[in-house]
Amino acid sequence: MRFIAGLPGSVSIVNGTMVNHSVGSGQWTIIPYHQQTGLRITDDGTNIRFYANGMLIYSFTPASLPGWTTAIGDGLAPHNGVGFTNGHRDGNTPSNASAFGSVLVVQGETPPSLTASNIKNRLAIYSPASIHIGNTADLTIASVSGVNLRQPRPQSASFNRKFYAVDGERDIIVDPNALTSSPWSDAVTDGILPADCQLISFFRGAAYLAATNSDPTIWYKSRTLDPLDWDYAADPQVSTAVAGNNGSVGQPADAITAIFGFADDYLVFGMARSVGVLEGDPNYGGQFQIKTRETGIVGPRAFCFDDRGNLYFVGAGGLYLMLRGSFDPSPVGPRKLRRQLEELDLGANFVQMEFRASDRTVRIYLTPTNATTPATCFVLDTRTEGYFSDQIPLAHGPWSIEQINGVLDLDRNLIIGGSDGFIRRPNDDALTDDGVAIPSHVEIPIPDLGSGGLLEYIVQELQFVLAEGGGRITWRWFTAPSPEQVRLQTVGQEQASGVLDGTGFKPPIGLRATGAAHKLRLEATGFAADGTTPNRWALERVTAMLAATTRRR
Repeated sequence: MRFIAGLPGSVSIVNGTMVNHSVGSGQWTIIPYHQQTGLRITDDGTNIRFYANGMLIYSFTPASLPGWTTAIGDGLAPHNGVGFTNGHRDGNTPSNASAFGSVLVVQGETPPSLTASNIKNRLAIYSPASIHIGNTADLTIASVSGVNLRQPRPQSASFNRKFYAVDGERDIIVDPNALTSSPWSDAVTDGILPADCQLISFFRGAAYLAATNSDPTIWYKSRTLDPLDWDYAADPQVSTAVAGNNGSVGQPADAITAIFGFADDYLVFGMARSVGVLEGDPNYGGQFQIKTRETGIVGPRAFCFDDRGNLYFVGAGGLYLMLRGSFDPSPVGPRKLRRQLEELDLGANFVQMEFRASDRTVRIYLTPTNATTPATCFVLDTRTEGYFSDQIPLAHGPWSIEQINGVLDLDRNLIIGGSDGFIRRPNDDALTDDGVAIPSHVEIPIPDLGSGGLLEYIVQELQFVLAEGGGRITWRWFTAPSPEQVRLQTVGQEQASGVLDGTGFKPPIGLRATGAAHKLRLEATGFAADGTTPNRWALERVTAMLAATTRRR
């Protein structure tokens, strides 16, 4: 177990060891490193205990610590939720604001001393109460002194080994080497920093700010290579700062919802009902142009790039794809998936997307903001455009997703921040979820055999061949008068069922179930026949023998 956790300015846990026992005020932040890690804090009124992945790693009696107050104890429990972002504003604030506040984790430039076996990821961790700098290579975390952000939707980007952050109220610069933060506006050497911006991006060496509280359509550019110069009339003009309301450059008429670079030469403005780009440098004739009015981008995290630089995003009409270098959005994915996204209630769902390179899938997370309904994750295979959906346990959120880097392929993965304060990483080889069985099932519809729905069919026999290395499977056979009726049938309404153990060919199973529509459900509880061993299951082949009977009456 390798992780970094810290109570700002006071407590740190590294590799399961408490390294600083003093306790101060603030809120917990957690930085993941390689392993799936969960931190849980309990308070029974006498002792406070810290658990990681269910294992007790430290406990203490508050009364024995100097300076302990009831307020600090109240701040430790419960800790529900943690947020990460890849640098894009969280515009859909969850209604169950957690004790963590809105935590923003931004990956900056890799520090020196990079080796093949030691990939360093420097992180800036923001919350309304604190700022930290983390380094995943040596599992360290350090408190930053100075000014904090205040609002729950911060955004940050890195440039020249410093972090720049805005939250719609404050603007700061974080120096990860000096461990200090200071007002960005105070450091400006020329002009005045645009106030109250909510979006930030660095593009071709310049800082771009957008979407102020009073004007969500405005954007600004700093002098190229100098984020401290915002004088729009200073020489040399070839690199000077630019205001987006300059008529020669162009200002969108639509509210800006996301801003990010695309294919090196374009700065994309995702907007509520359209998508526009700034092509090239505005100091060299670059202009803002609307590329499509078919759709906008529904939120600041509702997009991702695949490993070829192609852009996927959720818009008003569902899921779209823009090929690298193209600005012609085309619907992508099965019609059923697009329809589900098209009908999405944006006020009730927080939309996030990430691309997972290991299996070339785009993952779309829809987290209901009511904090009472489990989230849904749609997984689109970009190679086949097939998809499946997965329900995320309520405690798992997710309220945030981020990609991490590492030497092992498993480390080049996603991390997910949950409502329960745990940080989880998808692991295709895991047999349990933190020791809890992983139930799974698949439903196979039996197509009409050519009668156009006029005939009923009887299933007479099933033959199963289980794949090597698999485990226990429960099968259930359903029938109904129509495909829609059989689709809606659930466990308990089946005509026949049974349990299969072991691998290889299984003896034929005789059945007599008649209906116009049929389906087969295969499921596993997550444990083998002994009830304790985690269960993998896989099916090589299943054959059903059906025969026509009579016309439907």
